[in-house]
Amino acid sequence: MTDIVVKTGLVDHAAFERLLVSSLPDLAAEIDDEERSLLHMEMSAVARATCRAIENGDENSIRRHFEFIDSVLSNAASDVENAVHVSYLENIFLDEERAAFLSVRPGTS
Repeated sequence: MTDIVVKTGLVDHAAFERLLVSSLPDLAAEIDDEERSLLHMEMSAVARATCRAIENGDENSIRRHFEFIDSVLSNAASDVENAVHVSYLENIFLDEERAAFLSVRPGTS
């Protein structure tokens, strides 16, 4: 990751895009032209993919998505941190009560 996050040591929007392509290339390829380059739209696309993985019980993809978001969040610039909270975590967990989602929600095991 150090070669991707060069100047500030923080994951900014450009670094997020590079990390997404290198970590989850199939998911990155799903992002359409209207979403690309719009941080919250890209983050929502990641959230939708994570929701699909949860709904399908795809534990490998769930783990990979959460590990990716965790690595992004651990060094996130403020705009990326905001996008993780608003457009990723809230899209997955806010007001979600289905068992599949509750079982992967942090702090509920």
